[in-house]
Amino acid sequence: MLRDLGFRNVTGIDLALTEESNALGIIKGDCRDWESDVKFRLITCLFDVIGSFVKDEDNKKILGNISSNLADGGYAVITVANSDFEDKQGVSPVDAENKSEFVQSVFRLHPANAMSTDGEFFSHESLWDKKTGLFYHKEQFRDSLSALPAEYLVVDRRFTVDEIEKWIEDAGLTVVLRRFVRAGFAADFTRTTGKEILLIVRKDRS
Repeated sequence: MLRDLGFRNVTGIDLALTEESNALGIIKGDCRDWESDVKFRLITCLFDVIGSFVKDEDNKKILGNISSNLADGGYAVITVANSDFEDKQGVSPVDAENKSEFVQSVFRLHPANAMSTDGEFFSHESLWDKKTGLFYHKEQFRDSLSALPAEYLVVDRRFTVDEIEKWIEDAGLTVVLRRFVRAGFAADFTRTTGKEILLIVRKDRS
């Protein structure tokens, strides 16, 4: 899409390449430590990639890598899942340190297929560990109509504004614009009604 809009020198990286992404010229790379030979004027990191790892150190590495691959004065556009989103219907608090209770709660979860259909993981049954900010839900994936679906426990980290902005600052970046959004750049959602936090950040000249 960026190339179609006239952008040149577009580079995409993905940890697990598919035939489709490979055909688009996307290269295999891990966003935690991938290094470019050139510095970029713009980097996008969307759809809550930051937060897709269980350990905070891994998610922080993504921000650090964005900073190291940005040119001075360059910008990054980032989205993260918003833990202050007020609609917690279907979300059950859980203490993951209580192993017995946690395992029983996981077994009781009903699987969804949001990741292979509409991506709407907020509206499905999930567990929330307030201590870590981690959310747990089950997903089913089907390779073909005849195959039995594979079922996974999906874990994602969601953020308050203060948390993610502190992480951004620690990575040497400056927030220049923040919006609470739902599948787009709408300005009329609030801290509690936006499902994601969209941030435009800048690497200041050193």
